[in-house]
Amino acid sequence: MDQAELLQDLVSTFKLNTTNKNKGDINRLSPEVLDMIESMIKNNKEVDKDNHTLADEKPSIILSDNEFGKC
Repeated sequence: MDQAELLQDLVSTFKLNTTNKNKGDINRLSPEVLDMIESMIKNNKEVDKDNHTLADEKPSIILSDNEFGKC
């Protein structure tokens, strides 16, 4: 038996568990959890709005010789 056949035999003995059967099944969540998720999403959107307004401001760059103790 060559290495490829041996490896195929060894790999075929393993079975994968399907643990993500209910992934995305939002109907199983309690109403309290759904409310908490919705409020977190809303808060994140508000924070993103605040961050975008700060990022839109252009920084002031001063190129004079008087900066950083230069005289």
